[in-house]
Amino acid sequence: MESKISRVHWVTKVRDTPSTSSAGRAVIVADVCRFCGTFANKVLPGIGRVCRGTECQRHAKNICRKMLLCGHTCGGMRDETNCPPCLYGCRRSTVSMSVMYGGQQRAGSLAAAIEEEMCAICHTDKLSAAPVIQLDCNHMYHYHCCEMLLRKRWSGPRISFRFLMCPLCETRQISHKLLSELLTPLKELYDDVRRKAMTRLQYENMQTCGAVKTPGTPFYQKPADFAMQRYAYYVCFKCNKAYFGGEARCAEQAVLPDRYNPADLVCGGCSDVVKAQVPHFKSEEKH
Repeated sequence: MESKISRVHWVTKVRDTPSTSSAGRAVIVADVCRFCGTFANKVLPGIGRVCRGTECQRHAKNICRKMLLCGHTCGGMRDETNCPPCLYGCRRSTVSMSVMYGGQQRAGSLAAAIEEEMCAICHTDKLSAAPVIQLDCNHMYHYHCCEMLLRKRWSGPRISFRFLMCPLCETRQISHKLLSELLTPLKELYDDVRRKAMTRLQYENMQTCGAVKTPGTPFYQKPADFAMQRYAYYVCFKCNKAYFGGEARCAEQAVLPDRYNPADLVCGGCSDVVKAQVPHFKSEEKH
């Protein structure tokens, strides 16, 4: 056996005693945590060695207990029906042992190991450092990073849905059944803003403007996308519904404060007509 053992096998192939995996590969015992790589003297059944760190213990509760066909432990979330592909690029291990008993193989496989790749959301930890999920677009991220991204939502007062897009492909929205509880209200808000923006575009008779009808333009035959880019909507502090706050270019030309008070964002239906709050920003003055 080679004297130098890569961390890939140290972290993922752990047993109380040396043995052989179902794929016929030797299983190596190592005293390192499978998540952070520091010393760990405790072995958890179906998980491997995990240190006493708070984050690693939390990951251990959420990590999948299944063994992939290649002999590596699954890096996905616990109780998922379909495991994500092996993080170490094993071509024949895109499914777990459970697939042999009625499950379905998830589309997509990895040609090379991605264990060393950073999560494209946090950009601080490797994918193997925490339980991952594979989105419907086949890109993988830490589950807790996806959860944090959806909870944080957009930055600033104006509603923006760019955070809902996959950070890597940027063409499809984040979608996974484990995130449905967080995604459902966000998608409802998205549909509401899209409908209101399109209604206003039609009211202003802009649905046939050059930006929508000219071939080659970013919003060609995409009136709803153009409307959402043209108009600014905000979430009312009182009723928690989206309301129209003017054209987006007004907000772009303003100097936005580093910190805004969400209580100042109130729709006309929740305030006095005279005192209806639309975000007011100081215009940039040139001296």
